[in-house]
Amino acid sequence: METLRDSVIQCINVNSKGDTKFLHELDHIAQRVGDSVYSILLNVLTQLDFNDREAKNLWLEILDHRQRMVVTMNRPVNLATAVCDYMVEIKKSMHSPKVVEMKIFEEASQASQSDFLTGLYNRAYFDKALNIEIARAQRMKKDCSLVFFDLDDFKKVNDSFGHPAGDLVLKSVAELIFREKRLTDIAVRYGGEEIVLLLPDTSKASAMNLATRIRQKVERSQLVHQGRLIKQTMSGGVASFPLDTDVPEELIECADRALYRAKHKGKNKICLFSSDMRKSIRMDFDEPVEVRQLGVKVLSPPNLAQSKDLSLSGILFECVTLLEVGTPIQIQIPLASKENPLIVLGRVIRVVPKGPSYEVGVSFLDMVHRERKEISSYFSHLLKSQSLLN
Repeated sequence: METLRDSVIQCINVNSKGDTKFLHELDHIAQRVGDSVYSILLNVLTQLDFNDREAKNLWLEILDHRQRMVVTMNRPVNLATAVCDYMVEIKKSMHSPKVVEMKIFEEASQASQSDFLTGLYNRAYFDKALNIEIARAQRMKKDCSLVFFDLDDFKKVNDSFGHPAGDLVLKSVAELIFREKRLTDIAVRYGGEEIVLLLPDTSKASAMNLATRIRQKVERSQLVHQGRLIKQTMSGGVASFPLDTDVPEELIECADRALYRAKHKGKNKICLFSSDMRKSIRMDFDEPVEVRQLGVKVLSPPNLAQSKDLSLSGILFECVTLLEVGTPIQIQIPLASKENPLIVLGRVIRVVPKGPSYEVGVSFLDMVHRERKEISSYFSHLLKSQSLLN
């Protein structure tokens, strides 16, 4: 029941500025789960408890009351006002009205689990939900799939149309995904222009179908901002538990690798994770890097090294300092610029003597999506530059 309550809250949050859209989404939820949605809705809005049948009848009476208020007052009346007026003046169930504006209802709860701009769940909520859903899938011996979406060339939208236009695109895509998902699916703004969709009891093939349908609808959508048409596309990666991994944290990484493949293939595509993606693409990278040894009592100064190649999972460099296998290190990698290097943690996994120096292979540790995306963007830029030269 808590899941249904969360869905009702998210429905109000996503459609906080449009009562018509909210009522439309509420009807969809009621068609899927029945009249229990009305008792939860009224409890959220009034803090009062009603049984399902009573709540449905009460909700219909509130909607009728709202229409009468519109006629009497000759102006639009929002739902929150209608609920409050009905419960105080007609039903006389509330002596100290607690109905709140839809955009700020359950503010404390929403602040901790929802993204303010889109109304979708936030990263903190997702981290908890992922572990819960994977544990449930293990118990029930069910599939659980995940789609990792990323808006293509979103920076160009902000640069060309301004950040308000970018916000409009994000909200529009979030609303589209919310309409397409099931009640039990969890939609999350993972960060920036990234949206994750967690799909309990869903096979990889079904997740692919849903992701493709969403991608196509985003591609067909037309947004107008200040008289200018904005066209947006979206790429995505799909991974599934337990088919691709049985570790919750790795599920997001698998979907992320599939997303990278979709971007690499030209964007506006959805790709499935496959076992060959576990082997990261490795590219020549001949740049100086700074290496600092960790896990020592006295923090050592950084060592200068010369990188040889780079992948999403690690780096190969040559240095004059001997680093033992297993040594944890911090590496500063100049991707976009030397002034703002990418800083990652890694562990030495291979050391080969090369004359007076050593060739050192490093596996990255605890790399977050932002860091992986920065390397992916660098690879994409490099590949595009190479194709222009050929």
